[in-house]
Amino acid sequence: AVGDEAALALARMWVVDALSFAARFPEALRKADEALACIPRHVPAAQKILGVHPYPVVVFWRGFCLYCMGRLKEGLEALEVARRMADEDGTPEMAAYALNFSADACRLAHDVEGVLAKVRQLEEICRRLGEPPVLVGLTHLGY
Repeated sequence: AVGDEAALALARMWVVDALSFAARFPEALRKADEALACIPRHVPAAQKILGVHPYPVVVFWRGFCLYCMGRLKEGLEALEVARRMADEDGTPEMAAYALNFSADACRLAHDVEGVLAKVRQLEEICRRLGEPPVLVGLTHLGY
């Protein structure tokens, strides 16, 4: 059963997720900051449902919003935090998504070496996981 803590954490995460996909970046960023202020770093019941903890997902979307709003340095920093959290949590797929978006932010910053470094890390994760099609696709998009 999902408890209140997990339900609230997931609901806040999905709001940020939806606003980010809708390209409503200022609103998504505001909601991300609100969510990060009140959801715990680890919510085991939510992780059982989603496969990842909601907190790093919100950090990930926060980084995405920042770089899409032209705040590239801040966006890259948040995406790196999300990647490290994914590594700590043992969720390499989440790390792969953070690396893919980081490569895109590097591309916008005209940082070719950064793009290649991020995509190479993504490629390593992809190979380590047996080259799942979605991660192969992310890797190809990065190059």
